[in-house]
Amino acid sequence: MKTFFLVLLIAAAMVMSIGAILDAVTGLSFYFGETLLNPIQASIGAIVAGAVFILLGSLLAISLIGVICVVLASVFIALLVAGVSAMWPALLLVLVIYLLVRDKKTARYC
Repeated sequence: MKTFFLVLLIAAAMVMSIGAILDAVTGLSFYFGETLLNPIQASIGAIVAGAVFILLGSLLAISLIGVICVVLASVFIALLVAGVSAMWPALLLVLVIYLLVRDKKTARYC
């Protein structure tokens, strides 16, 4: 937990310094509605926007992988059902022959 707070402190210092440097070098002004944002707020806003885009991209990729898995499972099940429904007379005949030919083992009671 101590390391986590240290990382947060370092990240905050980097955001503040990068925001101040960008403001001094470029002179860009960021507005949120009618309000002028200072460099720290603009940097934090950019970081939050980037995190949101990364999260949305990850959710989209996971959703696409899930859809592909569901489609492949559905195709496999459909082919299995189609194969069994087309071959059920032969499967029934094989089952009957197996039941007639197998060795019958009787239980011995002492």
